[in-house]
Amino acid sequence: LELIRGTNLYFTALQWKRQINDDYKEFSDSLVKFNLTFDWFTFDEYLWGLSTIWSRFISIQISNKLRRCMVPFVDLLNHKPNALVGHHYNRLTNTFDVITTQKWYNNDEIYLNYGNLNNSRLLMLYGFCIKENPYSNVEVWASMNPAVDNYEIKRKALARLDINDLQEPFIIDNVSLPYKLMTFLKIQHASVEELHVIKDIKSIVSIENELEVCETLENTLEDLLSNYNDTLIDTELDEISDFI
Repeated sequence: LELIRGTNLYFTALQWKRQINDDYKEFSDSLVKFNLTFDWFTFDEYLWGLSTIWSRFISIQISNKLRRCMVPFVDLLNHKPNALVGHHYNRLTNTFDVITTQKWYNNDEIYLNYGNLNNSRLLMLYGFCIKENPYSNVEVWASMNPAVDNYEIKRKALARLDINDLQEPFIIDNVSLPYKLMTFLKIQHASVEELHVIKDIKSIVSIENELEVCETLENTLEDLLSNYNDTLIDTELDEISDFI
């Protein structure tokens, strides 16, 4: 866990760890309650079973419901983000079909596209990361301090633009900056008079406001970067900082 300290994934891992321990204790207590004991039902075995399922299950749509299944041999296919390979449940043949729209040659390794996942999601769900991941991004949690000037007025301005900074993080990648994050920062730094200028998420308040927003964002990313221990994460965040 120390290798990912400073990242959002670190706190997710701690939460999962607590949940796994609680679930195992609940299962164990239930077995004792019904006078059932199994020597093989140890915490290590339980953890192995969970990790096997989490890293190998596949989500498929069956009768308009999302099902999680374990399909033999399909889990042998490695992930490649640009692989034009997908899968689905074939209702007519009652089979699981793997479909590709790209050309393959003899002795080529066939990859499966697990989805547009950043390295945090890949590490959390499958236990690996990939270099030069085209879907690399950084999650930034930003909330407005109640002590800020005109707090209530600014919260109403955020609500009017459907921006809720407390429900989910803002996602920053090396392609573009999220409009909602930039608008949140604009409102945070705006005066009451300037708030009337912000009609939508693309509004420009003033040059001074734009500079304050960029400075805040740069300081936030530098703070994140200073907490990272992993060089791959350092590189990805550096790329995003360079873009800004």
